[in-house]
Amino acid sequence: MRDLRRDFGPARGMPMIDPFRDVLTRRVAAYLLDLVFIAIIGGLLGILLTFLAILSFGLLSVLFFMLPAVGVLYGALTIGGANSATWGMRLVSLTVRRTDGGRPDFAQALIFSLLFYATIALTSWLILLVALVTPRKRAVHDLLSGLVILRSDVPLP
Repeated sequence: MRDLRRDFGPARGMPMIDPFRDVLTRRVAAYLLDLVFIAIIGGLLGILLTFLAILSFGLLSVLFFMLPAVGVLYGALTIGGANSATWGMRLVSLTVRRTDGGRPDFAQALIFSLLFYATIALTSWLILLVALVTPRKRAVHDLLSGLVILRSDVPLP
């Protein structure tokens, strides 16, 4: 396994094409796209749950409490999946990797997704400003989960 800390650290220098260039702009675009996908999934799930609640005479209306989990599960399932990126990230050529270069598993992707929503809920999105000053433009949830987001259209050394 390659070590992203070593490969892109000051000892080796940066490659000709920086895999972290424009990552913040792409992350914002990816999240806006992901919001659309989450809204579609949540809407379809809401329709399904409405039908189930009607058919069960309200007994299954308890399942509506699952709707807030759509965003967390969407992030965990897509980042922890084979492509290591949400659908929005794939559209803007981003991928998620562990700091050693490997792909995140479902548990690590779930932690990443939970930390993202928890930190933005607690700080009203201000916590994301940390990415402006950290190396490789990593946000707090990236640092705490041991993941890094980089461009998928740039080959790693």
